[in-house]
Amino acid sequence: MPSMRDMEHGSMQAMNMKRKGTQAAANASASHSSMSRRKHQHQHKQAGTSWTKSVEVMTRGKAFLATLLKFYRVYLLIFWKLLGYLFEAVMVFLSIVPAFLDWLVCSICVLLGKVSCATDFAMTAGYSTWLNETYMIVFETEKGRRQKRRVKKAEKLYRKELFDKAVTNGLLKSATAKSLDVRSLDKTSTLVFVFTDIEGSTQAQLQSPSGYQQAVLKHDIIIRDALYSNRGLELDTEGDAFRLAFGNVVDAVKFCMDFQESLLHCKWPKSVTKMTVFKIKSEDGNLLFAGPRVRMGIHAAVPGTFDVKFNMVTNKPVISGPSWRAAHSLGDVGSGGQILISDTVWSLLQQNLSDVGFPSIKHSGAYVFDDLPEVSMDIFSIASSYDSGILLRKFGDLRRCRQLARAVPIGTVGTPPQGEIAVVALRASQYETLTVQPSLTSFRRDPKAVADEQNLLMEMSEANNELLIRTILAISQQFTGYRFKVENQCEEDCFMAFKSVADACRFCISLQVALVCADWPDEPKAHYINANLIYRGPTVACAIHATNTDEAEFYNVAEEAVENYDKKFAGAGVDGLLSVLNLGNAGQILLTQSAWLNVQYCSLLGELDQPFPIDCGLYDIPNLGVSQVVEILPRVLKGRVFNDPSCECFAPGARRSPVSANGVAFVFTCPELGNVDTAKIPGIVEEAIEVFQNMTRQLVYARDERGNFYGYECQEVGPGNFMLAFESLELAMNYATNIQEKLLDFNWDPQLLQRPGFEEQKDGEGRLMQRGLRVSIGVAFGYPHYMMPHPNTGRADYFGPIVNLCARVKQAAKPGQILVALKSKDDKKRKKTQDIIKKYAKNFELISLGKHTLRGINGTVALAELVPRLHKHRVFGFGGNLSPENASHIVNIGQLAESKIMQYQDKVIQGLLSAEKKLLR
Repeated sequence: MPSMRDMEHGSMQAMNMKRKGTQAAANASASHSSMSRRKHQHQHKQAGTSWTKSVEVMTRGKAFLATLLKFYRVYLLIFWKLLGYLFEAVMVFLSIVPAFLDWLVCSICVLLGKVSCATDFAMTAGYSTWLNETYMIVFETEKGRRQKRRVKKAEKLYRKELFDKAVTNGLLKSATAKSLDVRSLDKTSTLVFVFTDIEGSTQAQLQSPSGYQQAVLKHDIIIRDALYSNRGLELDTEGDAFRLAFGNVVDAVKFCMDFQESLLHCKWPKSVTKMTVFKIKSEDGNLLFAGPRVRMGIHAAVPGTFDVKFNMVTNKPVISGPSWRAAHSLGDVGSGGQILISDTVWSLLQQNLSDVGFPSIKHSGAYVFDDLPEVSMDIFSIASSYDSGILLRKFGDLRRCRQLARAVPIGTVGTPPQGEIAVVALRASQYETLTVQPSLTSFRRDPKAVADEQNLLMEMSEANNELLIRTILAISQQFTGYRFKVENQCEEDCFMAFKSVADACRFCISLQVALVCADWPDEPKAHYINANLIYRGPTVACAIHATNTDEAEFYNVAEEAVENYDKKFAGAGVDGLLSVLNLGNAGQILLTQSAWLNVQYCSLLGELDQPFPIDCGLYDIPNLGVSQVVEILPRVLKGRVFNDPSCECFAPGARRSPVSANGVAFVFTCPELGNVDTAKIPGIVEEAIEVFQNMTRQLVYARDERGNFYGYECQEVGPGNFMLAFESLELAMNYATNIQEKLLDFNWDPQLLQRPGFEEQKDGEGRLMQRGLRVSIGVAFGYPHYMMPHPNTGRADYFGPIVNLCARVKQAAKPGQILVALKSKDDKKRKKTQDIIKKYAKNFELISLGKHTLRGINGTVALAELVPRLHKHRVFGFGGNLSPENASHIVNIGQLAESKIMQYQDKVIQGLLSAEKKLLR
């Protein structure tokens, strides 16, 4: 029997053997896993190597294809060039064949004695034609085809212009125009005589007879072309002098100006221009004279001052009488290149200046003729305002006449207008740079964009100053402006009086455009916006004020002044005008309230080419009191931006309205009139609405600690129907709660409280709910698409879905209720309704009304009722009698109006919104 010791030894051996077996198994397992790992690594390595090889093959294949294509392109180009050379060689060879045949035919003809046939070269000519056609077909390119189309288009345009010139504007126009018929003249007719004569014709004839003959022949052609195109009649000629007649002063003046321009720009032969009296004369690059200098005189013959007879042989009209003799004398007193008109012509022309292109007119004085001592008249010189060379012409004193009264400067011809007039103040300056912005939607200065810009004032040159004065006086004369002076007048200021505010606006707008287009001698820097010229050269600040000469607003200071242009005027109107001028900027046109009311709601804005009005606000202007100031910006100069006036402001202008990019809170109001007929509102109801209007403006035009206005009044569509804009939702809700509390606490007239819809109402606990005028208010905050001045009021007008949303919220509000749109589908930053209410819970009582569908609004809108703090019980709910406990109940407004009319209106509104979005894109 084995002992215990043997048994222990055996067990020990068994345990050792078991441990060795386990270790061997573990070693075998580890060895297997290691082999498996190496196998997988080898497989992955083989796969990576194969992928690398495939990528390398693909890369080499692409490179090979690229190289092959490059060589193929080069070979193809070489082959094409060789083919072209071969074709040219064939063409050259083929050209030798017809030439050889023509030479052979020529030789045969010479041998046969037929010399006339030897020079035909028919084969060469035919081959040349064929070759040109072949080249055009074979080598025609896209560029050549485009050039050919351009040539055809130019030829077609030329043919159209030729037809319009010869037929449409020539024969057809002459068929419909009323031409002068001397045979129909009688004692009640009015004729306009024009006498012309070449200055220095005797000297020119002695100097160069042939040159003078060429000048006269061309002169006659030009004068007759201008005569027939202006419906004139040639009465007689005497050498190089013409005697003409017209049916009205417009045709006569247009003929003279057209004739002078044609003479100036005609290409005269050297034999003409080398003569002393006909030589070319220029000044500062402007052509003043070229060819013959022709003096011209225009005189209007009133009925009874002339007689018309006809020659028995030639049937030519023979005119005589005092007017004929006066016209003859007037045509002889001027200088070559000068057009003179009599006072009768000027009296008829004043109302038709636009028909003759607003020419430049100067008063020469009152004269009596040497050959007609019994005739005296005021003589004026006239010139086209479109040609700077003609405007720069300088003439000597009138000859063969005696001056009775000296000339009166332009703008002071006649007497000052009487009654209701418009006075204009101008202040000239010149800046090196001026601020511009790209569009009217940015009609206020951008502080970021113009932070580094400074309007640098520079000294105006003497040449620029002379042209500026001449331009101002010429344009003022075109609109019959009366120039006057004031006490202590500055050198850079000028004052005009016009018969109406419309004429004053026309003058200022025309002046601003004319200064941009003028040919300034020093060639100033030009400022452009999208290829549109905005500033160039000297600028003028304009102020317009409507006043009355019958009162103490505008009166003559020195009645004993001899000269008309030396008269000084004073009065409250002049003092107020000066104050407004001090508020303006260079290149700006400002109107006072009295002037703006004359042109605001009438067709005059259309007559002024629809300028952009911009309301600058309500100011306390020295010497004028509290007045609205409005800027009018010419449409062609869109891009000019200015600062608002710097005096005390009582109401903000368009430039101080909230900025669209920063978000705007809108408030719409609507007074509830009950059963009152809106066409016949009783006086007591009108007084109630006026109370609400005054309350609104007091709250909106109040200022904070920094001096900023709380809100902005965009417009008032109807009595009390305001559209207000605020910079934040807090300011808008603050206005809404304050106005409702003021309306409840106001001491209304007892008679008003007895009318239905205005009576006092209380709830079941005796708390005040309604009293007096009830106003529905809608509030919404969002980001308008853009903002620009309203075309009639000049106030800031906003566009975008947020404006329509606020209007719909106002329509959903009950009388006396404030509804607030917390968020909509179009909001940029969408938040939870409760989070928005908590944000404003500290200062406002907002009760959530849930989400609702509003007519014309995309998606649902989260609404809340704003309750005044002093009347927390005043809760109206939405769509029915809702209490604060169940105020979150959802009511669909779309279920309240499901008629076809409402659906049609929804489609129209959605169409307008989509069109507006497309326009903005």
